[in-house]
Formats: sequence, structure tokens, C-alpha cells
Amino acid sequence: MIKSEKGITLVALVVMVIIITILATVTTYTGIKSYEKAQVIEFKKRMSIVEERVRTLQKRADVDPSLENRLSDFSENTRSSEANSLINELNLGNEYVFFSNDNMKSQLGIDDIKGSYLINFENGKVYSVEGVRYNGSTYYDSDITE
Repeated sequence: MIKSEKGITLVALVVMVIIITILATVTTYTGIKSYEKAQVIEFKKRMSIVEERVRTLQKRADVDPSLENRLSDFSENTRSSEANSLINELNLGNEYVFFSNDNMKSQLGIDDIKGSYLINFENGKVYSVEGVRYNGSTYYDSDITE
């Protein structure tokens, strides 16, 4: 009489665990990469908003000289220690003005923007003090290639 075996063998169980582990690893890796890309997209969006506002202020200052004086008054903003270390790290000059999250609305008229920025109103260059991590590097400006 042939005995009928029910259930799975130890080998089949090990193979299933290996397959599930591989699938979980691939899914986790894909999720992490998607999260990083979403952070980069959100960072680029914030940077483009700030850069557009700076370009608008520059154009208005060309027409209205009193606005140019107001732009130079922004140099009174006190820089954070992170901003000072970024200025040293990137070898930026003193013409960069620090804008915290709090004074973005009151001084630049930008609502609901996260982060702190260094802005040069002469050349329109903008740096994020916090930056964004992508592919093992930290980027502080909008020049990120995905």
C-alpha cells in the first residue's frame, strides 16, 4: 500500500522563504528609490518657486529703484550656523542673503514653503540650506539630474 504524504517538504519551505525574501528586497529597494525621487521632485518644485520669485523681484527692481534698495536691506537677515557652514563649504561670497522659513512670507511673499535659503539678488542664484540627498550626494541648488 502506498502511503500518501500531505504537506510540504523542508526543501519546498526553504525555496519559498528564499523567493519571498528576494521579492521583499526588490520591493523595498524600489520603494526607497521612489521615495528619493519624490523628495527630489518636491525639492525642485520648491527651488523653482523661490527662483521665480527672485527673478520677479529682479525685474521689478529694474523698473522701481526703491525696490532695489529694499533688496539690499535683506542683508540684515541673521544667518543660521547651517547657512554659514554652507557658505564656507560652497565658497559663496557675502552677497548671499539668508531667508529662514519664517521670513519667506513676510519678506519675499512666498506662502507655505519649507526650508531656509541663501539668495543672491544680483545673479539670481538660490541655494537651499538643507539641500536634498540623492544617489549618495547632497544637492543644494536645482541643478540635479535624475
